[in-house]
Amino acid sequence: MPFEPGKSGNPSGRQKLKPWREALDRALAQFELKDETGEVKVKAGEALRAIADRVVMLALAGDKDAYKEIANRLDGTADQNVNLGVDIAGAEGLSIFTAFLLEAAARPAVTDAQAVDTGGLVLPAEIRPTTQ
Repeated sequence: MPFEPGKSGNPSGRQKLKPWREALDRALAQFELKDETGEVKVKAGEALRAIADRVVMLALAGDKDAYKEIANRLDGTADQNVNLGVDIAGAEGLSIFTAFLLEAAARPAVTDAQAVDTGGLVLPAEIRPTTQ
């Protein structure tokens, strides 16, 4: 069968294997918890809901890990990226930026903003950490 432009040879795409997810789905669907008297505490198919209820109870009791997990699931994890915008152009700009990076990498870490501002190579742009 020859290749036809514009038509995929694999319309469903590559299958994404997620064996751990599939195993957890099966376990959560089949799990049933009984107490010592044989009374069912968690019915089959309700394990995930029971876990979610427990996480909410822990968060309400002040468990930091529990409310962090809830926040991460609802809003996603907080960005850890630092974006640095520098407006430079051409070979001269690239040369300045390269020199800045080399010097910055050679310096010990400094937390005092005043020490960073005194002496040394300065870019033709203000670079300051921002807080939000």
